[in-house]
This record gives sequence, structure tokens and C-alpha cells, in this order.
Amino acid sequence: MLISFIASYFIGSWLGFRSWTLTPLIDFENERVVAHFLTFLVGVLCYKKDIFAILPKKKTLYMVGNSISWLPITGHIFLRMWPFFVPDFSVTPLYRILWFLSFHLSSLSMVYVMVESFRFYLDKPGKLWSELNKNSYGVYIIHVILIGVLGTLLLGLNFPGWAKYPLLFILTYVGSNLLISLYRRGKKALLG
Repeated sequence: MLISFIASYFIGSWLGFRSWTLTPLIDFENERVVAHFLTFLVGVLCYKKDIFAILPKKKTLYMVGNSISWLPITGHIFLRMWPFFVPDFSVTPLYRILWFLSFHLSSLSMVYVMVESFRFYLDKPGKLWSELNKNSYGVYIIHVILIGVLGTLLLGLNFPGWAKYPLLFILTYVGSNLLISLYRRGKKALLG
């Protein structure tokens, strides 16, 4: 997290805090590239070490995480809204540091609470859960691409935004899992 925080600040600084690089194929936020890459590497390491195979004996850390995760999230929301409420606001290095620190702490707490919630409450046996589990890594890889494709298609619909967002969420989740299931079955049929 510390490497990601430092990288975010210096990449942003170097690129003039433009935030987004827009290309014909993919758009990405400059300051978050290292954060997402390192998160991906941690996920690979967790998978290789099989660290989620055994549940912790106590839920103390999970409960503490649930209790305090609102702090960095609220701090980041506050920092995002601050410029709209302060006349003649100017971005300072301290503001940038607080911005990136609150983002990284928010991400860490949300990922931890989400992973532990799934481990404690949704790790159930069954055919559907087994299939979703086998798909999870592939879904992680393709879901952003599918969000882009489906989001672009939904732009043309004459629905209000509050209806498009949950529709995009559901279509992406179902579509990603279907695509990965079909890919795995096709690969198995071809390779035997």
C-alpha cells in the first residue's frame, strides 16, 4: 500500500495530475495504474498460497474493519467535494497527499471487508457456488472490458441513469460469468 501511495503521488505529480489517459482502446487513471497492478499481484499471491482456504477462528479483525472502514471513505468523499464548497480553492501538495492517502485507505478497507464478508457468509458448498468460484479469476480479468462494452450499448437507451447503473451491474456480472463458463467449457472440450 505504501509503494502504491508513493507511486500514485509521484505519477500524478509527474503528469501534472491530469488523472486520465484516454486512448481509442482503453481509458485509465494514471495515478491508479500501480495501485491496480499491485492489487492484482497480491491477488495472485493469495491464490498461489491458498490463504483463503481456512477461516480465521475469530471475527474480531473483520468487525473492527467493518466499524472503521467508513472513516477513510467519508474522508475521501469529503476531499472530493471540498473544492465545490470553498471559493477560490487551490490544490496544494497537502491536499494531494490527503486525497491519495484517503483513496488508498478506502480501497484497502473496502477490499478487506468485501473479501472477509464473502469468506464468512457466502462461502457455501453447491453447484452454483462452485461454478462462480471457478469463474472468479476470469471474471476479474474481463469485467472492466464488459463494463465498457455494455455501458456503451446502454448509452443509447432512453432510460434514466438510476435505472442504467443497476442494469449495467447485473448484465456485467451475469455476462462475465457466462463468458468465462463458456470459455472454460470450450477449452475443456478442445483439450479433452
